[in-house]
Amino acid sequence: MMQCFIGEAGKPQIVDGVTRKCWIHMVDPSEDEIQYIVRELGVPLDFLTDPLDVDERSRIEQEDGVLLLVLRVPVRHDETSGGVPFATVAQGVIVAGDHVVTVSKVENELTRHFVDGLAKQCTPERPGRFVIQLLQRNALQFLADLREINRLTNLIEQELHKSSRNEELIGLVNIEKSLVYFITSLQSNNLIMKTLLRRKIIALDEEERDLLEDALIENKQAISMTKIYTDILSGLMDAFASIVSNNLNVTMKFLTCFTIILMIPNILAGLFGMNVKLPLQDEPQAFVYIVLASLAFAFALSVVFVKKRWF
Repeated sequence: MMQCFIGEAGKPQIVDGVTRKCWIHMVDPSEDEIQYIVRELGVPLDFLTDPLDVDERSRIEQEDGVLLLVLRVPVRHDETSGGVPFATVAQGVIVAGDHVVTVSKVENELTRHFVDGLAKQCTPERPGRFVIQLLQRNALQFLADLREINRLTNLIEQELHKSSRNEELIGLVNIEKSLVYFITSLQSNNLIMKTLLRRKIIALDEEERDLLEDALIENKQAISMTKIYTDILSGLMDAFASIVSNNLNVTMKFLTCFTIILMIPNILAGLFGMNVKLPLQDEPQAFVYIVLASLAFAFALSVVFVKKRWF
């Protein structure tokens, strides 16, 4: 899919075909669409194909006056799939003259935010500013998804208070995987923004440099939040592992004490079942006495276990 937009009053307006100072938005483009952009803008072919690999690493690359930024952006998976709730994919941002091209294998919240006109400002006619807007929005999207991860963690924690089922524990493991994806992606995006500030790859005025610094601060905040949530989740999983282990020990202790108490009637029954001369063997109420003695011993042992908090 390929769409072309121009900025009009800070909002994207769709146009037919590539025009001057436009934004070309590509999601899983066909071969014909890729070749069209290569011909029209002189973009190197690998600049358009590399970001289609969802696992492509973040980087900055320049060739023949064309700039490629490969960012890592967050995507949310279907909750019903039972897998990792959040992951990251590659998002290519290409600056070719007065054109900006975004290309990715899958639709994501970063570009959808601009396509749907939700951004306060969308300025594809100013490539440098538009790239910074994308970087800033990406950092904000990570922060929003981190808040959602925190909400999911709290829900799972509440369920774990009721029962320690495998489903909840697996859910925590999947959230931990999402946080690993996030911290890796945020750190690589952080390097890209630092490089843009240091090397002045894109011509930026003072206001745009301030915006880039703001985006860098928000990205660092997302990194800090991810580390905090990772530590909290790690501590939570350790705590519940200890609780599960302790519950198992309590259960085993209860079963052991219960087994010992049940052994008393068996021992007495075994003694009086021997084929030798025994006390009370001529007593008509011998069975009643034996049962009462068994219950008395069992009760006494139960009291001992309760006082020692073994039962």
